[in-house]
Amino acid sequence: MRSFSLGDQHLGSRRRPLSKRFQRREIPLRPQKHKIGPFEISINWRTRAEGWNWFQGPTGNSDYPLWDSLLRIGIGQTRERIDWFAELEQPSILGLPNDAVVAAPQGQLGLGANYYVANLNQVNNASVFLKQAFVDFKHLGPTRLKLGRFEYFDGTEVKPRDPTLAAVVQTRISSRLISNFAFAAVQRSFDGGQFALNGGKNNFTFFSARPTAGVFQVDGMPELDLEIYYGAFTRSLDTPHGSAQLRVFGLGYVDDRNTILKTDNRPTPLRTADVDKIQLATYGGITYRLSIPRMPASSISWFGAFSRAVPGELSPSMQARSSVRLAGNPQ
Repeated sequence: MRSFSLGDQHLGSRRRPLSKRFQRREIPLRPQKHKIGPFEISINWRTRAEGWNWFQGPTGNSDYPLWDSLLRIGIGQTRERIDWFAELEQPSILGLPNDAVVAAPQGQLGLGANYYVANLNQVNNASVFLKQAFVDFKHLGPTRLKLGRFEYFDGTEVKPRDPTLAAVVQTRISSRLISNFAFAAVQRSFDGGQFALNGGKNNFTFFSARPTAGVFQVDGMPELDLEIYYGAFTRSLDTPHGSAQLRVFGLGYVDDRNTILKTDNRPTPLRTADVDKIQLATYGGITYRLSIPRMPASSISWFGAFSRAVPGELSPSMQARSSVRLAGNPQ
């Protein structure tokens, strides 16, 4: 299986060069803002031509090109106590294959087939919708409150002062649990609120929202019928020997959709009859440290995430699939 993409273009944005080690994950770009009177204008345009060569099967088209475009135009103001921002998005996905979806076990042959199914089996797709619209209340004592529709990336609650450690967090740590699906053609936002409390080197952040659609389908305006609850404690641990951070977090996931077939190893009739909601809890902690030159170790990191199903809301077979994940240094 091979895929490639060409032709990313960004208007009104800057990308800071990073070493090759930090270039493997796609980094969400933050467009440069241009002043027009009292307003700040941002424009970001990403275009990609992709070629897919999926695993060849006896039927179906597994070798095809496609093209997608993502245009985002925003306007807002940055003030002493209140910021506000509104942004429109215009995604396009063109030239999708209409013969890349076959019967199981092959199914959808590559990402082009995924886009095709998500957009009601249409070859060419485009739309316009409200990507972001929020107000950010700053300097409420030691607290801050953001309300509306906005993007959220877990792990970015506190930006390290050391630029190298900040790059590590942005490219290797953040967006492990909650993100905007930056790689996808349409991406995603969240409707909800974010509350932060700062006290010296400590930060408490609480986030509650409902995710929007988008991602693979060009209509990103509606909400999904599910809720996300997230809380994190972050502490800066800077020492004379290097910069470090500690983060402890918890995530609650409540999926109220009763028309989506659950993915597990039960027979299809049982899964079709199961219309109960899904509730998952994930919690864990992470520390990362960047040592100054001449120290024996340049960086040390540890990550642990534990996930479990809420009893009584999932079938016994699905509860058994609750996972414990421990990983070493992110690669």
